[in-house]
Amino acid sequence: MKKEKNYYEELMEKYPSWEELVKDLVIERLEDYKGNNCYICDLAYTLFEGENIDGSFTYSSYWSKELIKNYWDEYADIYDDYIWSCGKESSINPLDEPEKFVVIMLLEQAQKLLSNYNNKFIDDNWNEEVELNDKNIKKIVESLED
Repeated sequence: MKKEKNYYEELMEKYPSWEELVKDLVIERLEDYKGNNCYICDLAYTLFEGENIDGSFTYSSYWSKELIKNYWDEYADIYDDYIWSCGKESSINPLDEPEKFVVIMLLEQAQKLLSNYNNKFIDDNWNEEVELNDKNIKKIVESLED
């Protein structure tokens, strides 16, 4: 009998890169927020506010640790940037608080993807509130695909 794969096993299999996983999540979530207004600079935090409030992406320490193991090389760079911008007092041990760590990695990666200043729309509207309509979502998605 073949064992069914868990959602997180499927994610790790489908996305060898954390960046690609988060990029697809951002694109998917943009559709969920269609019709809402949001500041572009806060968009990552808006799209993942549920995880940020709950303190978990996986709702499982085990699966958070599996994500950490799978994406550790990418997480290390993201975490270094996070500590550089937030200070050492913001440091966290990923094995003591794996769910919290993965949420930080999710938010930081999404913010990094969305702060791509190679896109005129994002650059021009970084500190502006915009409606997430079809036209603006398309422009944001284009920035992610550059």
